[in-house]
This record gives sequence, C-alpha cells and structure tokens, in this order.
Amino acid sequence: MKHKALLKITITMTTELLIINIGKKSAIFSFSIGTLLLLIYLATKAGVLIGFGLVYLEIAFFINIAVLSALLFATVAYSGNRKKTWLTILYVLLNLPIAFTYFLIVAQIA
Repeated sequence: MKHKALLKITITMTTELLIINIGKKSAIFSFSIGTLLLLIYLATKAGVLIGFGLVYLEIAFFINIAVLSALLFATVAYSGNRKKTWLTILYVLLNLPIAFTYFLIVAQIA
C-alpha cells in the first residue's frame, strides 16, 4: 500500500513539473519568436512581416492561454511546487505587455 501512495506522489510531482517546464519553455519561445520578428521587421521594413506577426500573435495567444490554463489548474490540483507554478504563470503573463508594446512599435512605424 505504501508503494502505491509513493507512486501516486511521484506521478503527481512529475506531472506538475512537466506543466511548469512546458510553461517556461512556452514563455521563452513566445518572447524569442516575437522579438525576432520585431527585429527583422525593424531591420527590413518588409510589410509581409506585419502579416506574419499578426498571425503569430493569434497563434501564440491561443497556445499561451492553453498553457496558462494548465498552470492555473496545477496551482489548484498540486501543491508541491506552488511557488514555481506561480512564477511560471508570471513569465507567461509578462509576454502580454511585451507583445502589446511590440504591436505599438510596429503600428507607429508602419
């Protein structure tokens, strides 16, 4: 019986850490791709990048909403790494003002 409880705790912690890891990678990836698109646009002023950027914003928005939902679920369902989970939520949410700022920069230039 003790082994089943230990296995359940191990699976729970592994799942929680996996969600946190995916959240961090999603936040970094979203920021990196968005910044790369902005820098390329600023360097080239290629109008086609505005379309790519808008499509990227939509895709990143829905992916990050899914990741954010999983992280919020993890804060309720798992308690082992709650601080790490909230920090990861903060990383994901920080992309919102950054994306909005990038949008404003492109809107001013275009």
